[in-house]
Amino acid sequence: MRQSLFYDQVKIAGPQKKIMEFQEANQFMEDKDVKVFDRLCASLADPTKYYLTRVDDYGAALLVRLVELPVDKVFPCLDLYRIFLTHPDMTMHFKKFEEGVSRVYGMMTILENKQAGDPAKMLALRCLCNMFKDQSAIYALREKRQKVIESVSPHLLNPKATVRESAITVLLNYSVQFLMKDDQEGKIQCLSALSALAGQKDSLDE
Repeated sequence: MRQSLFYDQVKIAGPQKKIMEFQEANQFMEDKDVKVFDRLCASLADPTKYYLTRVDDYGAALLVRLVELPVDKVFPCLDLYRIFLTHPDMTMHFKKFEEGVSRVYGMMTILENKQAGDPAKMLALRCLCNMFKDQSAIYALREKRQKVIESVSPHLLNPKATVRESAITVLLNYSVQFLMKDDQEGKIQCLSALSALAGQKDSLDE
């Protein structure tokens, strides 16, 4: 297989509503941020019109703040970020290598947080999958491949099938990159992680 897989379904109403519920309870956004948030959601709502819409600098910066919310409130923000990563302007987060690595590490932080629930872990994994849409993001993912796979691998054995599927898809997208640019160490690391899954498949749910 030579094509990466992405989680590109767009249903903006769910995460938008949940984030606003958190906002009403915690007031983590100022009034001007709420206006930026509404504009951001409007830009991301219809993929067929992405070529006509733009995520501006304020929207991109707000997304960074949202995915850094406490782990018990971050899951709808991750879903919104997953959708953003299907928009052409997602490149804004990866133009500078250091910033791209920071976005990758942000997802890893959630994966490694023992307090994070399965929905947050699943969405963090799906965000990593969607980062493979952009060449600059791919460069950051390849440069930090060892740490990323180490962070993803434990979730191959998660009791929830949706989390396992998302983790497998991250490794699949890496394998596609290895076909285009050989990385023997990366191949071995992926195979080692998948072998652990194969050994435990009978004890996991469907």
